Amino acid sequence: MEIPIDNLNLTGRLIFICLFLGLTASFLLWINAVRNSAPANKKLLILVLIVLACLARYWVYVAVPASDDVNRYLWEGRLVLAGESPYEVVADDPSRAIYQDEIWQGMNHRDVMTVYPPLAQYYFAAAAWIWDDLRVFKLLAGLFEGLIFFFLWRWSRLQNKPKLSWSSRWSVLAIYALNPCILLSFMGEGHYDYLFVLSMVVMAYAWQRTSTRPWAWVALACAIQIKLVAVFFLPWLGLWILTTWIKAFNKRQWLKEWWWQPALAISLFFILWLPYLQDMTTWWEATQYFGKNFHGNSGLHVLLVYSGIEPQLANAWCIKIFMALVMLISFASKRIEHLMFMVLAALLMTTPLLTYWYLSWIVVFIAMLGIRKTWPLWLWTGVGVVYYQAYIERSILGIWQHPVWTLFLQWGIIALGLLIVCILAILKGKNHR
Repeated sequence: MEIPIDNLNLTGRLIFICLFLGLTASFLLWINAVRNSAPANKKLLILVLIVLACLARYWVYVAVPASDDVNRYLWEGRLVLAGESPYEVVADDPSRAIYQDEIWQGMNHRDVMTVYPPLAQYYFAAAAWIWDDLRVFKLLAGLFEGLIFFFLWRWSRLQNKPKLSWSSRWSVLAIYALNPCILLSFMGEGHYDYLFVLSMVVMAYAWQRTSTRPWAWVALACAIQIKLVAVFFLPWLGLWILTTWIKAFNKRQWLKEWWWQPALAISLFFILWLPYLQDMTTWWEATQYFGKNFHGNSGLHVLLVYSGIEPQLANAWCIKIFMALVMLISFASKRIEHLMFMVLAALLMTTPLLTYWYLSWIVVFIAMLGIRKTWPLWLWTGVGVVYYQAYIERSILGIWQHPVWTLFLQWGIIALGLLIVCILAILKGKNHR
């Protein structure tokens, strides 16, 4: 089941992006304008924001077709419900002939082993059990986005000074609720990344208080079981464990203070793997294959290839550069939301393969930190929609490729934005002196 190319008209998507980036900016100005005004003005703003967010989600639910990734979600969910392991053989293996229906035909990369971890597979199975239709993942996005809104709100209440609490809280929700990348990726195309976003928001919220911190470790285990990239938060958490142990050891309380919380996360991670322990090696090999061989829409990877490096070797260099950045970020970060934001931003800038919906991972942190500090990446969540030009290239030329102009456009804007941020930071530092 091919995605209709008419539904991926790039001009229409760019208009959609500009509309919702403009709406976000307008709402932030409106929030700032009414924060000290009468309660009636505040209620009107809140009502308009909620109605607009709901209408936008209904709009993309109806107008945007599900991604072909969602075919794999539903197909693998059916396998799990049938008692089959999705890790045993590739989707086009003859032994899977009885499952090779119209949903299977719409899958991409049927000759490649799945890389989705067990918790993701359980979710696919639950969704397929609820409704055996591609749209179920889009509908469930609405439910889980409601939870994301709730935990974003709770997180914001812990951060803000009372005088600024109302405007700051609604600014956080407006930035997330009206972001075009979120709208297109979740309720539009049905990508299950909303589960990953939810687990990170829960982790950031639960980490704020000692009493709720064990839930942060549970959320971490779930995040890794949904998207493996969450393992790159571990170096910072390892440093936290070390410093906490040293402090607690000096008080002779080390057994009470730290060990059981990471142990809880490790236990949960392996418990979720129990039904597929025999397939863990196969899954890991598939994950390595994906990291070594898949690439596209990556500025760094293109630069390395144009410099004469073979694509596979360029993949390896991208991963090495990212790992070096992770270690630097882990030592430099003081707060967990800063860590997660910078690690994910570094990943998106260095990954060999960048899809538009990957940008949805950082939107919640843009909301938490504010557009003033993160505006180049906020613009990226809009201009990154040029990724879909590859669909048009495939329909015309029969080749999946990203034209050079799309790479120059999105990576040029990011580079220019980051340069401006650096210059302003330097000038601000000089003025303070």
